[in-house]
Amino acid sequence: MWLKDVVNTLGRMVVSLLIWGGAIGISIAAAQDQSGLAALLMVVLVWFMALAGTFVMWVMPEMMHHDHAVLPLTQPVAEKAKRRSRREEQMELLAELMDDDERAAFKERLKQRILEETDYADGELPEYGTSLAALLDEESPKRARR
Repeated sequence: MWLKDVVNTLGRMVVSLLIWGGAIGISIAAAQDQSGLAALLMVVLVWFMALAGTFVMWVMPEMMHHDHAVLPLTQPVAEKAKRRSRREEQMELLAELMDDDERAAFKERLKQRILEETDYADGELPEYGTSLAALLDEESPKRARR
């Protein structure tokens, strides 16, 4: 691993020397060939490009390596994906609280609703006017009476 880092660093150093050597050479040539504002503009442009190239080569990889540039944008999404909604937790708890008979009755009602639906031909479950939570809420009074 350290050898890869050394080679990578040496490669960046060589490219940096080439960039800055080229920037100095172009600046000297521009200053000798032209005078006034055109030479100054050429020197400023070349030095800006050399600075930008050096920044991209040295700073950007470090920012990416230390997760400063990418993770703040993607981390909240990953955290949301990890967290479950309160409703999902309630549904799971409710399913755990149901006994076998209640679970069987619930499954049977759900199966009947799916089979009664005529729009099931495309292979996807249809969207009902009532939600799974409403279906479970219908079961609550029956469970309370037991």
